[in-house]
Amino acid sequence: EYYGDSIMNGSNIYKGGTSAATSDATLAYGYASARAVGADCNVIGRGGMAIARVDKTDGLSEIWDLCGGTASPEVADYGFTRTPDCVVIQMGTNDKKAGHVPDKFISGIKEMIFNFRSVYGEDIKIVWCHSYHETAEELWNTVIKPTLDELNAGGTIYYCKLPYSSCPKSEGGDGTHPDVTRAAKMTETLANFLKENIYNE
Repeated sequence: EYYGDSIMNGSNIYKGGTSAATSDATLAYGYASARAVGADCNVIGRGGMAIARVDKTDGLSEIWDLCGGTASPEVADYGFTRTPDCVVIQMGTNDKKAGHVPDKFISGIKEMIFNFRSVYGEDIKIVWCHSYHETAEELWNTVIKPTLDELNAGGTIYYCKLPYSSCPKSEGGDGTHPDVTRAAKMTETLANFLKENIYNE
């Protein structure tokens, strides 16, 4: 099960814009890594999503239990009827861009881990992806990893360092999101990590 932002949903993976014609979630590293290890998956990848944004309501706590989109009468709650082998999280970039409040951000991380453990069991394996974007790197080192270390007494939280992903404008990208080539490198890194650490291949 995957949770992430526009990098997870394949925004601008084809160089040159933000329309549906330039985006493809099936080539993004979440869905693609699940296929690479022979697993099915549930992917929650939403552009702009963060753990706990301070500039608007667009955090994971608002949508993590919804089957797509924001809360509305037309959107069904996600039932969590199946337990995944692991939960993969890619977050932090939009929190940093929005100007995070440390206490709120730390509380959001703890709430998220608590939620996953509540619905999937205390021993659910959680893989946190980091270092894919320069904006999120400072948060990883100063806030995210120390908070996760505190929650990781059971050793069920794993840290996967991904290759830097942003495709610069000089190469036809938008300067923020990965292109197909960079997404493929992210896929390979995560798939190998899952094979070695989750599936013990």
